[in-house]
Amino acid sequence: RRYVQVVRGFLYPTALGREVYAYLAGNFPQWVSPAFTRDLEAAMDAIEEGAADPEAVLARLRPVLALAPTGAPGLALVD
Repeated sequence: RRYVQVVRGFLYPTALGREVYAYLAGNFPQWVSPAFTRDLEAAMDAIEEGAADPEAVLARLRPVLALAPTGAPGLALVD
């Protein structure tokens, strides 16, 4: 989706990637926090290893996902 580009094996954010991050960080800081990412990755690992029930993980995420906007002024989908 052109959020990052690869340069000599490293990922760098594009202008679009920086815009998306700024929007998310400004409006949904709980979703771009290291703690949220860490917990979500741990939950996905546990599902993959069979140590967690996918439905239980989704049930914990549903209240957070319910806060997601279905559309936002000034934003458009990019192919």
